[in-house]
Amino acid sequence: MSNNNIDENQAHYEVGLLTATDPDATGNDHLNWYYLSGHGFACTAHGADEGLFEINGINQIRVTGTALDYENPVDSDQDGHYEICIRATDDAGLFFDKNFTITVNGVNTTPTNISLDSTSVAENQPVGTVVGNLGNTDDGDMILE
Repeated sequence: MSNNNIDENQAHYEVGLLTATDPDATGNDHLNWYYLSGHGFACTAHGADEGLFEINGINQIRVTGTALDYENPVDSDQDGHYEICIRATDDAGLFFDKNFTITVNGVNTTPTNISLDSTSVAENQPVGTVVGNLGNTDDGDMILE
């Protein structure tokens, strides 16, 4: 697979391209790609997180409609490392299985709210009197107060 790291919060995002070598291929041979959990195949380690990804087209691995969140991982063991197992099968039915781990990277996301804890001040206060404290909501990246 050409890449195994993706940034968080991107649905339908291309993770990488699958490639394999078929040493006895002729000019018209091609490879088919499968997730192993849905086909009853045995793999070194079961790809428990395959439902979050799809093989799109001929050899592209993509995140399905669910955007993956670094702060709230939804993989099988909730560690942010998504395990999949892929099988490449040639026209003669010969195959090769391989496990991959896809890691979701945290990115600095846009704040979603600004708050002010007080909006009034008594009259005749000197310049520099604190009116209130500002805060923001920032999806777990950082919170300023």
